[in-house]
Amino acid sequence: RARRLNSLPGLLYLIDQSGRFLRWNRNLEVVSGYSEAEIGRMNPLDFVLEEDRHQLSQRIQEVFLTGRAEIEATLLAKDGTQVAYHFTGSRTLLDGQTCLLGVGLDISESKRVQAEKAASQERYRLLASLSNDAIWDFEPASGTITWNDGFSKLTGFNSPETATTLASWVGLFHPEERESVVSELQHALGSAQHNWSAEHRILCRDGAYAWVLHRAYLLRDHEGRCVRLLGSLTDLTSQKKAQERIVEQAALIDQARDAIIVHDLD
Repeated sequence: RARRLNSLPGLLYLIDQSGRFLRWNRNLEVVSGYSEAEIGRMNPLDFVLEEDRHQLSQRIQEVFLTGRAEIEATLLAKDGTQVAYHFTGSRTLLDGQTCLLGVGLDISESKRVQAEKAASQERYRLLASLSNDAIWDFEPASGTITWNDGFSKLTGFNSPETATTLASWVGLFHPEERESVVSELQHALGSAQHNWSAEHRILCRDGAYAWVLHRAYLLRDHEGRCVRLLGSLTDLTSQKKAQERIVEQAALIDQARDAIIVHDLD
């Protein structure tokens, strides 16, 4: 029985209603650094930080009252090492005695990834707030797009909810450019490239179309699959109108020149 208990992953333990350890696997000794004799004299609250003890005590009582409870707490090893754990307790009977069967799983890696993601999102939020461009963030797994305030400033739509999905966002592209832009983006997603850009028009709230420089950075996992896209829209409308005026002026100059030449011939 002890060999089977020790072969299971994580921390496994059995305590009675007084908090006395009845059985546990070898992992508890290895992770905590306490010996078998020491654990036999300890209480579950001795294994966590002071700030987690009150909540852990409540969860233990909850197990004996309702049959099950769980908690995330920081395990404090004998040498002072701190490791994030997720503990689950279930009520059980052993030789007619009501006990708590507990399982503890190391979630430190999961916590690290969550912290990095939160930090990344905060950096994105700060950068987006400093930019005059419309900044978007798309996660293929969820299929949702989030925007900064620049989207409303550019398009006039009061809420970015106008384009929270890829389909709704693409729906704002000008019909004349929609197919080619989507095709180019799909090609980028299916390739190994990390950068994509295109110039096209998007629909604004007033019914007019704004010219934009559409850029995106494609984040890929270790297998090369795109797991996230970060993009921006830079308003090119004024620049395009200026270019149109230059073309119009050039055309007028040509017309005037032709008129002068004709006049001189006359």
